[in-house]
Amino acid sequence: RGWRVKRVHGLMHKNALEAGGKKRPELALAGYTKIHVWGLTEFERVIYIDSDALFLRDASFLFAPRFWDGLALNGVAESNDKMFKGGLFGVRPSNRTRDLLIKGLREDRKFTNNEQGYLSSMLEEDWREIPHKLRWPRGEHLCSGACVTSGDLQEEFQVALREAAILDFQGVSKPWWWPRDIAHAPCVPMKNFATLWQLIITAPTDWDVREVLLKFEDLREELVGYTVYGDAGVGGGLT
Repeated sequence: RGWRVKRVHGLMHKNALEAGGKKRPELALAGYTKIHVWGLTEFERVIYIDSDALFLRDASFLFAPRFWDGLALNGVAESNDKMFKGGLFGVRPSNRTRDLLIKGLREDRKFTNNEQGYLSSMLEEDWREIPHKLRWPRGEHLCSGACVTSGDLQEEFQVALREAAILDFQGVSKPWWWPRDIAHAPCVPMKNFATLWQLIITAPTDWDVREVLLKFEDLREELVGYTVYGDAGVGGGLT
C-alpha cells in the first residue's frame, strides 16, 4: 500500500512534433515516457493512469480475471475503435515489449494523436485480438469532452456522470489549471470535479483525503442532478 516513486528517463519519438506535438508539446516531451510501464516486471499486471484522471468510485473491476486471461494488454477503445486510450490502460510488464517500443521511437513511423497513436500502432495486433466484450467497458470511463449543457445529449451525460467509475480531463482542460484555464468553463460539472481533484491532491493527510471522498459520496447524486441542470457555482458544494 501507499506510494513508491520510481525515477525513469524521458522518452520521445523522433517524429513526435509531426504526430501532434506541435499542438500539445507537453505530450511530445513527456507522453512517450509511459513506455517504462512495460519495464515494471516486478509486478504481474500494471494499470497506467494519467494524473488528470479522477476515480469517482471503486474501479477494482479493472483487475477482474476476465479482462486479463490470455491477454497482454487491455484498455478503453477510442471512438474509432482502432486505438485504445493512452491515459488508462493495463499491461502485463515485459522487457521484450518495452525494448520493442523504445526501439520504435527511432523509426520513421506514421501515426497521429501523439503517444496514444504510437502505442496503438505499435501494439495494433495485440489490441485487435481482444474481443470487444473483453475490453474495459467504455461506459466506465467518462471523458470531460462529453460534457454538454443542452439538448437530448444532456440526459445521456447526466446518466454517464452518475455511473462512470473514472473521469478523464482530456485535452488541454486539466484540473490543475482550474479556474485559470479550463476549456469547459460553461460546463459546471467539470468545474466541480476539477475542484474535487484539487481537494484530493492538496489534502494534507490520508485522513483528509478520506474525508473529502466520503463527503463526495454523500453529495454525488445531488451534484449530478443540479450541476447539469442548474448553476451550482464553483465547487458545487465541495469547496
